[in-house]
Amino acid sequence: ANSDDSAALLRRADLHAEGGRFADAVADCRRAYAADRSAAVRNRLVAALLDAVRNGLPDAASYDAELERLAAAE
Repeated sequence: ANSDDSAALLRRADLHAEGGRFADAVADCRRAYAADRSAAVRNRLVAALLDAVRNGLPDAASYDAELERLAAAE
């Protein structure tokens, strides 16, 4: 995906999540949000982070601060 094509990055994030690759999904959502700071993309990033937490990724505890920062941006 083009590094600034947020729609393509979000589609790829969906594919990663469907395949259980939650860290990859989070990475693509972060890149999409860096390119497009809209509420819709922010919400997708939050959803990806929460999916990673729910699925027990080893570094999921580090997502707390990021989730708080994203919630404050609403």
